[in-house]
Amino acid sequence: GVGNYAGNRASLPAMRGEQAGGQRRRRYINYGWRMIIAPEEYVDFDTPHGPMRTYVLRPAAAGRYPGLVLFSEIFQVTGPIRRTAAFLAGHGYTVAVPEIFHELEEGPGVVLAYDAAGAERGNSHKITKELASYDADARAVLDFLADHPSCTGRLGSIVYFAEAGTFAD
Repeated sequence: GVGNYAGNRASLPAMRGEQAGGQRRRRYINYGWRMIIAPEEYVDFDTPHGPMRTYVLRPAAAGRYPGLVLFSEIFQVTGPIRRTAAFLAGHGYTVAVPEIFHELEEGPGVVLAYDAAGAERGNSHKITKELASYDADARAVLDFLADHPSCTGRLGSIVYFAEAGTFAD
């Protein structure tokens, strides 16, 4: 079968829509409309527990868009979180991504490594951070986003990644 295939493409049986040994027709998937996004920006604003850096991604086209707050995983604003924010911005949202452990780190821009030490540090921060600080940060970023010039003020879902268990308790 194909699972044990060790030959070349021409030796495979013909697939639907192609001739044996021929080129397979390309399939184009219509993902709907996507927009070009503006360069990432950030702002440092005050919260009751210290300054919090928040990254903003939005469509490049002039206009105002609904807002989403994307709270990160315990490693903070990592590559996968940035790509998720860019994906959402590309679909017509202004996305704010706050650094969730701002008051527990030396300064802004800290991203924890995807390793045992980073996981240990992030998990420690997760239980050390006061619940009132999570609430105050959420309120601050929602207020910031509602007033952002590229946001309509309509705020959609608040998206949580690995922190969901923390907020659910």
